[in-house]
Amino acid sequence: MVDINTRPMPLAEFEALLDRGDERRLELWPDGKVHAKPAVSMPHGLIQGGLVALLEGPDRARGRAATELNVAWGERRSYRPDVAFYARERLAELRTPDGHEWIRHPRRPPDLAIEIRSPDEPVGDQLARCSWYVQHGVGLAWLVDFEQRVVYVLRAEVPGVSVHRADDLTAIGPDLRAADVFALLES
Repeated sequence: MVDINTRPMPLAEFEALLDRGDERRLELWPDGKVHAKPAVSMPHGLIQGGLVALLEGPDRARGRAATELNVAWGERRSYRPDVAFYARERLAELRTPDGHEWIRHPRRPPDLAIEIRSPDEPVGDQLARCSWYVQHGVGLAWLVDFEQRVVYVLRAEVPGVSVHRADDLTAIGPDLRAADVFALLES
């Protein structure tokens, strides 16, 4: 992560920065510092894009998934999961009051937050972020490590982390297995 600012930035100022079209992958951390996430590699991008289609399902029957969506938690933090998924029954919460447009910066945690491991970041740091998501309202968080071919799964209702290898047939989310995630790299 790269620090962008030297003074703490309020959430409203950060969101204004995003609204001006800043194309960097920025996040606002609790200390008020803005950090840039690392650039995306080809395997990262393939998994990220493929997960959107897998999570949404045919005709978006399961819900909607977004990549690089800044989600505001409280007034001091705006994290940007690699993939944020909202179940169909919660989509109305993400619309403007008249229901015609999507809100720009959701203030509700997603049902599933996914981080895809960046090789230059320690696994422990990325697992801590997934743990933070679960502690702050996300029901399910994944850390996908494409180099090791494992998915770390954290659930709000189950303490700890479960590890699922690429050949594991256990469901890790909405009708998905770790094998489905890593198949995205094969096709």
